[in-house]
Amino acid sequence: MELDYQAIIINEDSEGLPKGQGNGFLLDRGKGIISAVAHGVRSGDNCRVFIGKRHYRACFHQDLLDWRNDLALLALDNFREEDLPDTLTKIEEPKEGDEIIIAGYTVMEGTEEKGILRSYYNLNIDKEICLAHVRGNIIAVHDSLARMGIDPFLEEIAQLPRVGNTFIAPLEKKRLFYDKYIIMKVENLDIDLAKGLSGSPVVDAKGCVIGTFAIVLKNESLDMAAAVPISEAVRLLERIDR
Repeated sequence: MELDYQAIIINEDSEGLPKGQGNGFLLDRGKGIISAVAHGVRSGDNCRVFIGKRHYRACFHQDLLDWRNDLALLALDNFREEDLPDTLTKIEEPKEGDEIIIAGYTVMEGTEEKGILRSYYNLNIDKEICLAHVRGNIIAVHDSLARMGIDPFLEEIAQLPRVGNTFIAPLEKKRLFYDKYIIMKVENLDIDLAKGLSGSPVVDAKGCVIGTFAIVLKNESLDMAAAVPISEAVRLLERIDR
């Protein structure tokens, strides 16, 4: 299953070659806004966003970054609204037991598939960006991971200075202090795949986006993961109109 609003975000070097890959999704068609994770983008990055068969230059805005919730918004350049797909979002809070799919792309080695790296960038390499979907179900929605005692690192994050509700965290801080988390039990998710799927939309059985895939929670079997509710991305989007 490939969703029209899924996006592949490529960070390019000074020569226009890929130096990193991430996931996102179209959050606002009219404004050409892509939702991504904060730890996957940096201010000043040269970004190219692929949606369906089209691609766009994109810029990252410092004021559209929320470290507290690990969210960042990118704005597409020179887009036409009619060329972009509609995105189905579901703001209502998900319920325990709901089935979900983490719908993203990741780099796979040893595949013969021809995708962006081989077709657009014309690279002769033994890897390609491929579709990778992970199924699971929601087991809980928590107000804060800090209250759950998931990671002592969260206590350090909680002491960081902040502007409003947004923490000012160094770029090397990978694990963050989320206001609300969707906790999911997932199938066949290894740590390498999990790293590649950051920023992917988490969708329900109807294909509606309910959250943004964020991190794998620490446990022995690596079968638990967390997402940030879509309402947090929508809240960040509202800054554009202020």
